[in-house]
Amino acid sequence: MKRNNRNIQIIFILIFAALICFPGCSDDSGSNDTTEPGKEIISFVFEAARNEALDTDAAGAISGTRIRVAVPLDTDTSSLIATFKTNGESVTIDGVVQESGVTANDFTSDLEYTVTKIDGTTGVYTVTVFEGSIITFEELSLEPDSYWAGDEDSVSFTSKVAIFENSWEYMGEGQGYVDGVDFYWDGFAYSNMTDTNDEHWGPLYQFCVFGESGANSSSNFGICYIMLDYETYTYDPIPQEVTFTDRANYIPEGFHVTNTTYTIASLVHGDQFAKPFGGDTGDDADWFILVVEGFDSAGDSTGVVEFYLADYRFANNDFDYMVTTWTWVDLSSLGTVAKLTFSIDSSDADENYGINTPAYFALDNLTLRSVE
Repeated sequence: MKRNNRNIQIIFILIFAALICFPGCSDDSGSNDTTEPGKEIISFVFEAARNEALDTDAAGAISGTRIRVAVPLDTDTSSLIATFKTNGESVTIDGVVQESGVTANDFTSDLEYTVTKIDGTTGVYTVTVFEGSIITFEELSLEPDSYWAGDEDSVSFTSKVAIFENSWEYMGEGQGYVDGVDFYWDGFAYSNMTDTNDEHWGPLYQFCVFGESGANSSSNFGICYIMLDYETYTYDPIPQEVTFTDRANYIPEGFHVTNTTYTIASLVHGDQFAKPFGGDTGDDADWFILVVEGFDSAGDSTGVVEFYLADYRFANNDFDYMVTTWTWVDLSSLGTVAKLTFSIDSSDADENYGINTPAYFALDNLTLRSVE
């Protein structure tokens, strides 16, 4: 894919930023696991080693007090053992104490886990087990503090049943960024790099999530970069596709999303092309939106879900926000799909070159329910 001169300008800007910034993403705080007493379930998984009905681990996606766990087709869910982490004093189901990695339960219908804090207050989690797949990216091999964004042979990568579109192009001898980023890419990548400094926007920070881990304290997550259509000179965002390996249809339950460190740095401080959100006074009604669209097997749209990654349109500036934690986006309204597309739009756009805001987002726990 050819890039225009504006992208070459970005290269030089990023080289300079990388020379003055910390050279890599960092994780100053380690895991998100809470050590203070509470009433939360932090992680939830059916381990294959403890469940004869499973060949591989089935990790749950936690959103608020809802835990979704996908298992393969025809899995017997009548007696499964859950392994979970909690910061509570005790965990029960209908008054029966639950021991992580030991207690078996019938998950053919929803179960409620009650977590009791040391002060006696409680939190209730609803666990739903269904046939399908949760795309966690955890099975994809990465060295610590690293990423994969493509290679000369790649047009996509696969995580479980999902195929993620990817485009990669070598810049050429002596044309690269520093820190080994010597290529163009767009579409999807995967990473385990984290950083929470909103002044870090060198080339590696496009692969960093603004946080301390993947969703639910996991290691890996996906990164998406939406390229603009330079070749036709429309500079419209080019939606990136997720399809499925078995050509089956799924009902997307939802996924976790947050911003990258690179994008947050631009939203807060602005950059060579983008303005700081809110402007100098904080009153500018800026917005940065993710658009997800579903398509059925005939190629017809099943609907659109929009989610604001940053929203500064409120009359009271105290309500303005940018997403800096993993947040669940419900996609169930899209119904049965054969394909999903992801795109980005922003209020900060150049009339000649399109979106100025860096068009990245991070995703995790894409939850797909099998269609009967």
